Amino acid sequence: MRLNQIQPKNKLKSPKRVGRGESSCGKTSGRGNKGQKSRSGFKISNRFEGGQTPLSLRLPKNRGFKSHKAKIVAVKYALLVEKFKSSDLISPASLLEKGVIKDKVKIVKILGPIEEKINFKFKNCIFTKTTQLKSNKKPSNKEE
Repeated sequence: MRLNQIQPKNKLKSPKRVGRGESSCGKTSGRGNKGQKSRSGFKISNRFEGGQTPLSLRLPKNRGFKSHKAKIVAVKYALLVEKFKSSDLISPASLLEKGVIKDKVKIVKILGPIEEKINFKFKNCIFTKTTQLKSNKKPSNKEE
């Protein structure tokens, strides 16, 4: 067997040459006689329904949106003093357990003013400027 003797298993048919004389679909080239679809440059969007108001416009719209931003819940420092002991870890999970916040959140913001200095450990908490200055804590999301 030689390379010049190899033939394909199925012979490929060449595509029909449309619009090249009478022998090849002839006059209208398979497009029919008249209308938008028979013209050159024909293009209709998928939502076009022949002049009828499209389904996308007939249906009612969904109002509003759902934010994907992380929720930040504000908690007063005085409330933390009441609910927690000194050197406790304060995080969104521990606040949820004690009933200080109602829903699961990712970040908690601690509000001042600070009257008593108690050494709490914070995780995933941010501070207002006044609270940060009085407690001498740096705002971070890591455990301190």
